[in-house]
Amino acid sequence: MGGRHLFRLVGTAVALLLLHLAPAVANAQTSTARRFEITNAADTTFTFSVRDQSWVKAKMSGIAVDPRQRDAVVARFEVMRVQNGIATAVITGATSRVTTDHIAQLSEPPRRWWKSGGTWIGLLLGVVAGVAVGSAM
Repeated sequence: MGGRHLFRLVGTAVALLLLHLAPAVANAQTSTARRFEITNAADTTFTFSVRDQSWVKAKMSGIAVDPRQRDAVVARFEVMRVQNGIATAVITGATSRVTTDHIAQLSEPPRRWWKSGGTWIGLLLGVVAGVAVGSAM
């Protein structure tokens, strides 16, 4: 009887965990693109303000878009450095000259699963539900 009880407890916990993770998988498919104002543009480089976005790091790749042309891609770039809230990027490919009228766009990296509060809340709820179901049997 004890093994059967444990099996039901683990099964319930796994089912609740899967139910918790289903929205996370759906949300992972949404766009995480963030837009930044280009503050200065030269021939091969430009700068943009990243404000308090600490996730912006050197070697990240992005695109520059023209908001007046329905976000047509103007250039591809790689961030060289970030200092005092200002990122400097080098243009790696362009269809036209990058200007301050354009917008820099970077994709925010996904949060690590263990840093998400929802994961731990789901785990706690799963354990509580498992214990409740197990004690009711």
